[in-house]
Amino acid sequence: EYVEELKAVSFYAFKDYDYLIEIYTGDIPAKDNPDVKLEKPSDGTLAYSQQGSLDTPGYHTIPLDTGVILWSGIDYAVSVQLIPKDGGSAVTYFEAGDAYTAEPGQSFFYSNGEWTDTTTMTDGQGQNLGFKNVCIKVFSDYIREWDKPMLKAEIDEAAKVTDSEKYTKASWDALLRSAALRNGFLRIWIHWRKKPGRKQRKRILF
Repeated sequence: EYVEELKAVSFYAFKDYDYLIEIYTGDIPAKDNPDVKLEKPSDGTLAYSQQGSLDTPGYHTIPLDTGVILWSGIDYAVSVQLIPKDGGSAVTYFEAGDAYTAEPGQSFFYSNGEWTDTTTMTDGQGQNLGFKNVCIKVFSDYIREWDKPMLKAEIDEAAKVTDSEKYTKASWDALLRSAALRNGFLRIWIHWRKKPGRKQRKRILF
């Protein structure tokens, strides 16, 4: 198993658009549920977003202000929204034709509130357009060392939540969401149990 940090996203732009990058992540695979997949990007949790503006058209690589942590086996999706500065329509780039290949579920186009698989997109006569993958690329590095002060802060916060008399599943889920926003979907799992006459026991896993 491994952990990596997603650090940058690249894409093509026909004009000097504004852009919104969103990264969605699925659940961490577990022994009792190893095949956790996203059917479409919005099935995941929005782990990170970043917006900006391009000065020129062409190919752009955008470094993320905060890296997104990706655990071994986790499903994730990267969405890039291109926003015309003049209020018109944006043009994006697809691979197309027999020179390219794509599997269903790899790339999607978002329009009118719905995600459509690019391999199923058709024209007005119902003919398949032959689109393959959207031209988006991500860059990541393997993580070999953790930021220990950051981890300690998260552990301390998790301990406060589980020690509270008001501890509930909702408060735990809220902690995970806030950790995701602060640290690129860092997950800290605390297994705990209470028995009469015993102090609460915790086991922290990374």
